[in-house]
Amino acid sequence: LVRPSVNERLHTLLVDPPRAGLDLTSRALAATFARVVYVSCNPETLARDLAQLSATHTLTRLAAFDQFPYTPHLECGVVLERRPARPAAAGGGGERKRRRDKDERKEKKKKKHKSEHKHKKSKQKHKEKDGHKERKRRRDSD
Repeated sequence: LVRPSVNERLHTLLVDPPRAGLDLTSRALAATFARVVYVSCNPETLARDLAQLSATHTLTRLAAFDQFPYTPHLECGVVLERRPARPAAAGGGGERKRRRDKDERKEKKKKKHKSEHKHKKSKQKHKEKDGHKERKRRRDSD
């Protein structure tokens, strides 16, 4: 008898970590769930953890709760949903990667255009030089 793994039975993970946020192992475990409900009392560690989880999940809901008025403490709640799996042939990587690739292609095209323009100018200069030399040679031979 084969027992299903935890993630085949459970789809949602609720985490309410201490001020230090999730440790590396907990973040890795959270990344395997389809939905993560994260309650945080420290927006800085929440931001750090979301930066890592954003590779596998999309932030779908966010709420802030001022449960302790007149103090700097703020409770935050977020819901993360797993990004749809992309076929390996499609390349994966998400919106950020597509945007970066597009920017790289633009930059490459711009450099190529500059290079071609530079090459064209260089060719033109050489032609002018050659033409000048030819005229000088003809003048000298006359």
